[in-house]
Amino acid sequence: MNHMLRPPFHRFLPIASIASLCVLASCGGVNADPVNMCGKPSLEDRAEILDLIARYGPYIDYREAKPWASLFTEDGELNYPKFGDTTGAREVVKGRDALVAFASQSSAPNLVFAHYPGQTILVSVRTDQVKALTPVATAMVKTNAQLAANYNGLGVYEDVIVKTANGWRFRSRSANIYAALPMSRDFLPCNPATM
Repeated sequence: MNHMLRPPFHRFLPIASIASLCVLASCGGVNADPVNMCGKPSLEDRAEILDLIARYGPYIDYREAKPWASLFTEDGELNYPKFGDTTGAREVVKGRDALVAFASQSSAPNLVFAHYPGQTILVSVRTDQVKALTPVATAMVKTNAQLAANYNGLGVYEDVIVKTANGWRFRSRSANIYAALPMSRDFLPCNPATM
């Protein structure tokens, strides 16, 4: 490959490589400061985390309770507003067994709920923990009729996701009505002036 480089560029290649690494480390391309919310997960971690988030909807929509619950840590938690409640009360489902039981609940015959996630914002808390913010549209689908979907909700998930021996897992997933609460400052740029 060196024969393809024309002098004097080949002399600057090592310097350019070192300079590129320094720029990446200072600009967040490499998780240089894994203790604050300004960090970004590595591309490999990001791909694995987004895969985890993508599996959530289809697993619960198809009533795959055990695979769905396995997306959480053993002590993982799902919490969401109580349906029809206006006091701010929340339902909390905590622990793998409770999550399996929750996902195993049957709905009306020929009726399933569908989850359609939007674009996710990820920020690193530490090298083994991220926070994620994902909008989601939900629908009720009649499986015995064509064109029988009713979109009935727009929500947002705020997640704490941790790296375990079995890969990335939800430690907690909080569901809310979209934009009903202010966006956590954690998901905003650390220095908006540089954007």
